[in-house]
Amino acid sequence: MFARLNLLKERLSIPAYETGYDKLLEYFIGFTSYRFEKECNRFFKRQENFSEEFPADQTELSVSCYPIESITSIEIKRSEQNGWESIDDAIYIMRYKCIVSLLRPAGSSREQIRITYTGGYVLPDEPCTDGQTPLPSDLEDACIEQAAYFFKNRERLGLVGFAGLRSDYQQMFDYKAEPEGTTDSDVRMFLQFQQIDLLNSVRTILMKYKKRG
Repeated sequence: MFARLNLLKERLSIPAYETGYDKLLEYFIGFTSYRFEKECNRFFKRQENFSEEFPADQTELSVSCYPIESITSIEIKRSEQNGWESIDDAIYIMRYKCIVSLLRPAGSSREQIRITYTGGYVLPDEPCTDGQTPLPSDLEDACIEQAAYFFKNRERLGLVGFAGLRSDYQQMFDYKAEPEGTTDSDVRMFLQFQQIDLLNSVRTILMKYKKRG
């Protein structure tokens, strides 16, 4: 997740020892993180040996998980019978740590090229070693602001479902009434909202992180 729970609780002035809302807060952090990736059309979490495919006639390969740390292999598939074949003599250069520029096309538009690489950001609370890039602080701040907004406006977001027990629902939402359609304390539903949008200030931050190419 793109933000730490303790920082979100500080933003909402919830004492660390108050854990009644932790499940809901973690959900909103996770949901906001997913929403950011959808908005930016990319993956932020660091992944090792991540593979992506492109038409083999392309020379500008705009990857989805960056910044790129290293490239493991570049392969081509000319037919299903032959499968993937390594391109050992591929000449390329990395631009902006997110675009792999090949000197020449590896094949035709009917063939596929696959690049395997390690890239992305190390998320908060995860160890970051030399050569790795931590998640930018403004992204974590944006995630905190957006998740705080979702939490404070949770009763006006158009709840259509909840994943958990009836007692959890009542505790997290301060409701005495049952969620619509529940008749049993063991009923589980999905927590899902309608008409959720991003704050303008958050959209402004995300603009510079949208996928290149």
